[in-house]
Amino acid sequence: MSEIERCPACHVPKHITQEHIWLNSGAIVQRNDQTGRLALIESESLDPLYAGIDRLLGVPIEHIVTEAARRATRTYMGQLVPRELKDLVQRREVGVETIVDLSFQTARIMGYGDAALVEFRYEEGGNRFITIRISQPYSAPLFFGNFVGTVEAVMEEQSWITYREISPGVYEATVRPFEHPPELKERLRITPYRHREGHAQLERCGTCGGPLALSAFEWDVDRGVIRNKDTGRRMALLGSEMLDPFFNELEDELGEIIPQVVVEAQRRLVKNGLYSVSEIVDEEAIRSELALRGLGELRELRIRRSGIYLRLDNATLRLLVAGVAQGLYELAFGVDSEVAWRASEEGNLEVEVKLRV
Repeated sequence: MSEIERCPACHVPKHITQEHIWLNSGAIVQRNDQTGRLALIESESLDPLYAGIDRLLGVPIEHIVTEAARRATRTYMGQLVPRELKDLVQRREVGVETIVDLSFQTARIMGYGDAALVEFRYEEGGNRFITIRISQPYSAPLFFGNFVGTVEAVMEEQSWITYREISPGVYEATVRPFEHPPELKERLRITPYRHREGHAQLERCGTCGGPLALSAFEWDVDRGVIRNKDTGRRMALLGSEMLDPFFNELEDELGEIIPQVVVEAQRRLVKNGLYSVSEIVDEEAIRSELALRGLGELRELRIRRSGIYLRLDNATLRLLVAGVAQGLYELAFGVDSEVAWRASEEGNLEVEVKLRV
């Protein structure tokens, strides 16, 4: 097992609780840049979600997913990697392999998969490249966006990545310098998180100070996998800025139908077994779970056979939340439904699911 520091009480890697803060607004933020928001979500649902959107639209979207991840990770790693280390790498006083190893160590802890450096050439001029291999990425298009964003953050130059699956669940990818078209510089702009005080409370570990409920997850750092011990589902801690701007970009490119398509794709995933109705215990349990995941602060929840109403303040991944609410309602009551949602400028979300008559 990889030698990483863990809390002796809750056994969570110290990187998770030292580099991130769970706020009373129901948000998870990066400690050194509290405008960068994250979410702890079921990663196994991501590629099926994109495939479902592909099928509903009849349009490939993988390149948009990777681009959103590239931009979000460049921002995240730009804050995480010290200025001094960037300068050393750029002056070739520290090898590129050092920063690649650092990024892969972080990726394993965050639940992204097991990656390794294959080959690189990163001298001034000439044919510069970095080739890597990863087993069981949490999401192929997102992971490769993560990696090229990391390279950009450290080298402070634009790059792009190409990849292919060389065996089931194993991918090889190459990053090269690449000047992105000017129009892309104006797109996928990330809205910084602005904290508003809330009332979300999570029980804390008395040793590391992180949420005690994180002890319900198992970190297999050698494989880069986080698992929920109760459900067995794979998890990942990722920037929600990778997903919400991606949905906005899809809407800009393909039209106003996109929000409905995303919610419908998520609803179908839930109905196909993403969650279990037994997980809906009570309002307080749901409130704590949403805050632990960094999805926002649950302020109101009404569940009846005729429908569901919820209000989530400081919400992120709003379309996915709406799809989960609709899917769970249909699972619980064995009915068809209609869903409507409304997001305020302050970031609050209201979702209403009604029985379809």
